[in-house]
Amino acid sequence: MKRRFPIFFLFLLCFLGLSLILRDSSPPPLAALTPLGEAPQWQKLNVYQNTLTQEEFVSLLEKVYTQEKSYQKYIKIFSDHAIIHTDSFDMQKTFRLNFAKENQQKGGSSKNSSAYWRAKPIKNASAQFPLQGLRIAIDPGHIGGDYAKVEERWFQINKTPPIKEGELTLTVSKILAEKLRAQGAEVFLVRSEHQPVTSMQPKALRDVAKKWYADRGMQDITETYRDTTDPSRGRSLKWRQEVLTYRNQEIRDRAKLINEKIMPDITLCVHFDAEYWGDPQNPLLSNKNYTHVIINGSYMPEELHYNDVRFEMLQKLLSQTHPIEKKLGHTVARFLAKSTQLPAADYYLAGHQAKAMSKDSYVWARNLLANRLYQNPVIFLEAYVMNNPEVIARIHEGDYKGNKKVYGKIRKSIFREYADGVVEGLLRYYK
Repeated sequence: MKRRFPIFFLFLLCFLGLSLILRDSSPPPLAALTPLGEAPQWQKLNVYQNTLTQEEFVSLLEKVYTQEKSYQKYIKIFSDHAIIHTDSFDMQKTFRLNFAKENQQKGGSSKNSSAYWRAKPIKNASAQFPLQGLRIAIDPGHIGGDYAKVEERWFQINKTPPIKEGELTLTVSKILAEKLRAQGAEVFLVRSEHQPVTSMQPKALRDVAKKWYADRGMQDITETYRDTTDPSRGRSLKWRQEVLTYRNQEIRDRAKLINEKIMPDITLCVHFDAEYWGDPQNPLLSNKNYTHVIINGSYMPEELHYNDVRFEMLQKLLSQTHPIEKKLGHTVARFLAKSTQLPAADYYLAGHQAKAMSKDSYVWARNLLANRLYQNPVIFLEAYVMNNPEVIARIHEGDYKGNKKVYGKIRKSIFREYADGVVEGLLRYYK
C-alpha cells in the first residue's frame, strides 16, 4: 500500500488534543509532562507484577504499542523483569516490573480488582436481550453547537445548513444508545447535548498557554485573533487557550467521568471523517469516502519522552485491553463496512505513525488522548467523509425511519446506517 499522509487525519487530531500538540514540534526540552498531564503514580503498576511473561510483554510493546523499538530508551528488558525509567530528565529514577514465569498462568491473569471493566460481562443473556449485563459508554466526538467553529469541525456550503461534526456524532450516538438498550445493554452517553463536559474556561489556562509557546521558543505571540481565517490565529494566546480547553481538558474530564462514574466494560467513541476542506465558508469537496476503526497503540518516539504518556501506555498494555480492542474493533469494522458499503481508509502515515491491526486495513492502532486515558477497551469509530457531496446530501436529509431516495439511491438515513453497523458488530462479537 502506498504511504501517504491522509489529510483527513489532520482533522481527527484537532479534537484529540495531545496528538496535535505533539506534532506541532519536537518534545520541548523543559517539559517532562504533556500540557495538563498529571504526574504519574508509578506504584499503581504494582498490581500488574508477575502477570505477563517477558515474551508477552515484549510482543505487545513491539507489535502494538511502540514503533521501531523506540521503547528501549526508557524500558530495559531482562530475563525476569523490566526496568522502566520514570523520569525523562533523571534516568536514575526507575520502576521495576517483574515478569510472570513461563509455567505460570498466561493471558488475562493481570485482571484484578483495580480494573473496573469485565472481559466477559454477559451472563445468562436471552434471545430477547442478548447484550444484557454489558455496560457501554458512548462518547459522541467533539462538542458541536456554538463550539463547532472553535473545534474546527464546522463548514458551510453557500446558505445550506452548516455541517458540525459534534452534532452528527450526537445524533448517531442517541440512535445507537436506543438500539443497544433494546438489546439489553446498559448504555451511558458521555454527553447528551452540544455543551462541553469540562467546566474549565479558556481564560483559566492562560499561563499554560504562555508556557506552551515559551517551551517551543515561539515569540511575537498575539493576545487574540480576528476570526478562524486569521493567519496569526495559531500564534495567539486565545487560540492556544481554546485548544487546551476544548481538545485537551475536555477529553481529560470525559476520562474522569468514564473511569470514575460510568465505569463501562467498553467505550465506543463516535466520529465522522473528513478530507481537507480549507476555508470552512467556502469548503473544498472530496470524492473520497471511507471508514475505519482505531484502537490504542503505535506510540511515537517523541510521545514516549513524556513521563505521563509512558506511564499511561504501560497502564493500557498491562491491563490487557488490547486483545478485546483488536477483536471487537475488527468485528465492528467488518459490519460497519457492510452497513455503509464503504472501503477502508488508506491510513498509512509518514514515518509509520500508525499500525495496521487487520489485513483488510479497516482497523488501525494509534495513540490518541481519549483511547489512552479511558481505562477500558476503547474503539474509535470513523465513518463517512463529511465533505463528500453524497455524504453532505445525506446529512442535510436528516434522520428518518425506513428508506428514501437520496442522492439517486434508496437507503436508510446516514445516522441509522452508521448505528446499525455498530450494533450488528457488537451482537456478533458478544454472541
